[in-house]
Amino acid sequence: MSKTLFLKKSHRSQCAFINKVFIGMVVFFASCLHGKHTNDGISVSDSIQTLMQVYHRHINSFPDSAFNSAEKALRLSLRRHDDPTTMYDIFFALGIACEKLEQYDLAIAYFSKVIEYSKNVAPSQLATAHDCIGKIAIRLKKYNMAMEHFHKAMEICIYHNDLEGQALSYRLIGFEYQCERKFEEAEAYYRRSMQLYEQLDCAEGKANVYHDLGELYVELGECDRALEFFHISEQYCRDLDNSDLFLNVIYHTGKLMQDLRKHDKACRDFFKKLNNTRTRQNPLALTEAYYSFEHCLHTITDKADSAIYYLGLVVEMADQFDLDEIKYRALTERAGIKARLFRYAEATTDYELAINVSEQLNRKKQEKAGLFTQRFMQYEADVLLEQQNEREHIVRVYIAALVCLVLLVVAIVIIIYQKYRRNNRSCTLLAGEHVIIKNQHREITESICAASLLQKAVMPPKEYMDDVFPEHFILNMPYDTISGDFYWVIKKEPYTVVAVADCTGHGVPGGVISMLGISSLNKIVSEMEIPYSDAILNRLREMIILLLNSYGTESSIRNGMDMSLVVINTLTHKIDFTGAQNSIYWIHRGELIEKKAKRMSIGVDERQHRPFVSQRFVYTKGDLIYMFSDGYVDQFDHTNQEKFKKKRFKDLLLSISAKPMQKQLSIIEKTHFDWRGSTKQTDDILVLGIKL
Repeated sequence: MSKTLFLKKSHRSQCAFINKVFIGMVVFFASCLHGKHTNDGISVSDSIQTLMQVYHRHINSFPDSAFNSAEKALRLSLRRHDDPTTMYDIFFALGIACEKLEQYDLAIAYFSKVIEYSKNVAPSQLATAHDCIGKIAIRLKKYNMAMEHFHKAMEICIYHNDLEGQALSYRLIGFEYQCERKFEEAEAYYRRSMQLYEQLDCAEGKANVYHDLGELYVELGECDRALEFFHISEQYCRDLDNSDLFLNVIYHTGKLMQDLRKHDKACRDFFKKLNNTRTRQNPLALTEAYYSFEHCLHTITDKADSAIYYLGLVVEMADQFDLDEIKYRALTERAGIKARLFRYAEATTDYELAINVSEQLNRKKQEKAGLFTQRFMQYEADVLLEQQNEREHIVRVYIAALVCLVLLVVAIVIIIYQKYRRNNRSCTLLAGEHVIIKNQHREITESICAASLLQKAVMPPKEYMDDVFPEHFILNMPYDTISGDFYWVIKKEPYTVVAVADCTGHGVPGGVISMLGISSLNKIVSEMEIPYSDAILNRLREMIILLLNSYGTESSIRNGMDMSLVVINTLTHKIDFTGAQNSIYWIHRGELIEKKAKRMSIGVDERQHRPFVSQRFVYTKGDLIYMFSDGYVDQFDHTNQEKFKKKRFKDLLLSISAKPMQKQLSIIEKTHFDWRGSTKQTDDILVLGIKL
């Protein structure tokens, strides 16, 4: 009797050990998936935000300083393995800064990175990056390259029904034709752009197109038409208070007057530009304004002294703000004016200063080009190193988990084997061993039930669901004790994100994948300021592939999940939906509308390199959304072994949509059991109904 008691105690201690190992593995997985949430991470996030604020303050006046701030933000973001949205913003900022610093090849490289991140973050923003590359290509006189990117931007805008983006693409294509001196084609595209801006009633867009038409007619030699367009654009700018475009318009108006030898009117326009620029804290714009005004004055012979005075101001300001190109032009022009006034000594001094400035400018350009190239190469090396480190970390986690699993299986096998030997060793203990087996089965069952409770604990509790959706129902019927289906809800004012997923398999395998899915969703959405459904599924697919198929070979097991995910904006009454194999049903004004999912899963898939694309629609109060796995519609009946199918499910939902939500739940549940009869349940079943 004492020996039997000893065996029971030994068995209990072994089961307790196995439970501890299992719980340790769950905690280990959770800690690896959630990543680092330390005070250091918070400070890094604040530092990136501060650096980007400095960038925005300096980008127009001091692009060098702006570039340095954005580059520091990039290095911090790489160190922290930042989310794609932050990387997208930083690369875009670096592209703009390089464009302003005339580092065009690097600008194209950074905007190409923007295109890579746009596919996962905001596919509709791809057009902006293509437009930026196209404008830089025009500066480099690579017109075929520019036209290719402008047309890509146009296709994206048409796909997303972005009329304002289409108008901008027409305008940029017109500008490209104008640069190639294909004036008829340029005017045709400007007119198409104007039509869309008229349709949108976009005053700023019309102001830009009128300015472009003015420049076009200047090149055509039709000065009266050009002046007419410039004056219309100037009037729009006054109404819009668009100072940048306003200064550009009056500059071109003054230049046109100067070309027509109407020097008094030209001086008036340039002086108007100077007065408007003085109110702005932009040394580059102010220096250019002084230079334009002086350039007009010195064409009038009796204004030479005034021209020399304003050129002196230009030289002082250019020297103060390190504007070497303007300083060189001003010194050269001042030397020419002094030479015409027979002040040769002063003219010689200015020429010598101009030569020194030119040499310094060339040296700075060479040094800057080398420095920017070196920085970009260092960034590429850092990216490769970070990717390698991240992959090695994930592989180590995966291997450690497999080792733990193998050890757990070995421990169980050893315990069972020892138990088997003890049973054969003494027939007198057979009855006691039978009791031990029953206890073992009970304790294993209890462990599985505990795992089921753990799975339910990470899903949203009833109180939370009642708070987020006062009117809803959930039908959750696992095939085994542990389910491979799960639902997930998080509220992030004014957004509510809801997901329903069907993981590969059911029981313990499906439960493990569901835990990975829930943990990954928590991490992804917590790092997003504004959640987009397509971006969430794109990022979730990347994480699932890395975790379950880290080597990416053809023999990788195709584990993953199908999912429908909606982001509900309670302020604008808009829903952003993306589906991976799983569609949703929307009841709107008594009609059932199916929002179909992409035929792609979250995991290894032949279409895994294609981005998910969201669908957006506006709901009204009282509308209903139904989200579900395929278990309900795939259930066989008890007579003909026929599946329930989507058609019956749609008809059922539409027929009960006017009833209270809990009554709907009762009807859906009863319909399932009536259909199934004595037939065994075939899969996990999950149906979520929400009244908006």
